[in-house]
Amino acid sequence: MKSYVAKQENVQREWYIVDATDKPAGRLAVEIATVLRGKHKPTFTPHVDTGDFVVVINAKKVKLSGRKEEQKIYKHYTGWNSGLREYKAKLIREKNPERIVMQAVKGMLPKTKLAARMLTRLKVFPGAEHTHDAQQPKDFAEKSKHVVPEKQAKTASKGTGAKKAKSADAVEADKADKADKADKADKAAAKKAAAAADKAAASDEAAAEKAAAAEKAAAAEKAAADKSADAAKTAAAAGAAAAATAVPAFSGIPAGAKEDEKLGIVYESAPDQVDDLTEISGVGPVLEGKLNAFGVYTFQQIANWKPAVVTEFDDLLDFPGRIERDGWIAKASELHAAKHG
Repeated sequence: MKSYVAKQENVQREWYIVDATDKPAGRLAVEIATVLRGKHKPTFTPHVDTGDFVVVINAKKVKLSGRKEEQKIYKHYTGWNSGLREYKAKLIREKNPERIVMQAVKGMLPKTKLAARMLTRLKVFPGAEHTHDAQQPKDFAEKSKHVVPEKQAKTASKGTGAKKAKSADAVEADKADKADKADKADKAAAKKAAAAADKAAASDEAAAEKAAAAEKAAAAEKAAADKSADAAKTAAAAGAAAAATAVPAFSGIPAGAKEDEKLGIVYESAPDQVDDLTEISGVGPVLEGKLNAFGVYTFQQIANWKPAVVTEFDDLLDFPGRIERDGWIAKASELHAAKHG
């Protein structure tokens, strides 16, 4: 079907009336401009003047929002030098209220030659009286109930049957296409769900393997801890036994002495290495063994001790009173002189 293009000679014009009382000037101007251009008709053609007549009453009572009564300025040029004239909206409402509506509507129309012709069909009156009763203007609310011209109706009816048949076929094709798309979507969703299930199963299996490995590692760690605990207990028991049987440490090493692996204590002038302890009366094998355990092998070592060391050593030997330092020193000197001169 070809687009309908209105012709000037076929345009049918209607008359409408609108009351501007307490209506915002801008919103009212939009509706009036729509009717003047003919955009409310199905026959609207941009380059053809297809609009209707509009009668505006009570223009003096049109509403200006905000502080426009004091702030909005209407300008006029006389054409002479310094001919600019400026008037506030409050003064325009008093002297020429039609200008408020006319200027607002003019700003809503296209800036072409058609606009001037359209404005000639706008009739504005400051009060409730107007001079177009003979035209029997309709209420402005009925502007949307426009009747399609007969010629346009005939043109539109030519392709109605074919259009209906085509529409039915298009509906069926659209239904089939939608069904096909829905089927594909269902298959894709099922495939996606299966993939998600497989992935979830694999994830569960991996999680189970990971949990088993963690449990195994925990068991191994526990076994190692138990083994370490047993080893620690064994070592502790061995240490306790060794401590029970160990020979107490002797702190009575004279100044200037050095430790020796074989003798135990060696002086800067090394003493005789002969074990002559048994030559002292009262020193039997038991006492000799204890002396040897402390690194004492000769009388020379004992002769160099201080009294406090002798007392400490006597306590360690667990034979109180058996060591008499003066007698030991004298005996050691005699034996040493007898054997070595």
